[in-house]
Amino acid sequence: MKYHMKDQRAPSSVADKVRMDKHKGSWLIVEGKTDKRVYEDFIDDSKCKIEPGHGKDKVIKILEILERDNFNRVLAIVDADFWHLENYTITSKNLFMTDTHDIETMILKSKAFDNFISEVCSPEEVNKPPVEILDLLIKNALPIGYLLWISSIKQLYLNFEKIKYESFIDHATLSIDVKEMIRNVVSNTRTELTFNESDLETDINSKMTLNYDVWQVCRGKDLIAILSIWSEKLFVNSMDTEDIKEKLAVTYAFRYFSYSEIYRSIRAWEDNNNAFKVFKQKQA
Repeated sequence: MKYHMKDQRAPSSVADKVRMDKHKGSWLIVEGKTDKRVYEDFIDDSKCKIEPGHGKDKVIKILEILERDNFNRVLAIVDADFWHLENYTITSKNLFMTDTHDIETMILKSKAFDNFISEVCSPEEVNKPPVEILDLLIKNALPIGYLLWISSIKQLYLNFEKIKYESFIDHATLSIDVKEMIRNVVSNTRTELTFNESDLETDINSKMTLNYDVWQVCRGKDLIAILSIWSEKLFVNSMDTEDIKEKLAVTYAFRYFSYSEIYRSIRAWEDNNNAFKVFKQKQA
């Protein structure tokens, strides 16, 4: 696996940092800054340090390096992506995946989203039920999630990094132009492969009829990007994606996280590693 200059650090350098640090407690490796911002509010920082690995593949590699060296006080959390849908089995006892597609969807699915909406909605929109807003976001983010999954299954390597949401999301209704979305993603993809856009649309429509768990299909990134398009109409003040992510992270209190399967799994990890702790013992 090759890591380009734009990547912040290679897995071996992060693993070296963990090994050489004077901290004697546990280490939690997470994917990126959003994950770190969320989880650091829940951990006991006197007993556990948190370190971003800068991407899912890197986090897994960092964990592999440390496990190979018998570094027994490390665990890692990665986004599930499509692993739940694909019945993927994690073999490492120190690797955990999110309950839903990613940490952002875990937040959006929780009561934290209701609190977020009640805080930021304009007076004209304050009576709009959060569930209606969320249903609309999901409906129009699903085709993007399915296209990403199709790309993964078929190894098409479509580039989703530079999506221009405003080119295919209606600013008034949030409805998605699926054809334009496909065209946008394909146009950003540099590859020798050729794509039949009609076939991709057919594949998406086929997936849409199968009633997969929407929280496993949708990416939080897409849901938040679509919400930001609507923010000028819906919120007191318009918010970009980073503003929304920051506010959601703050709103996601421990009491919401404590209902998750990943929380229970990591508590079990603590029980099996009595000398090492991750979470604070008491949370408000």
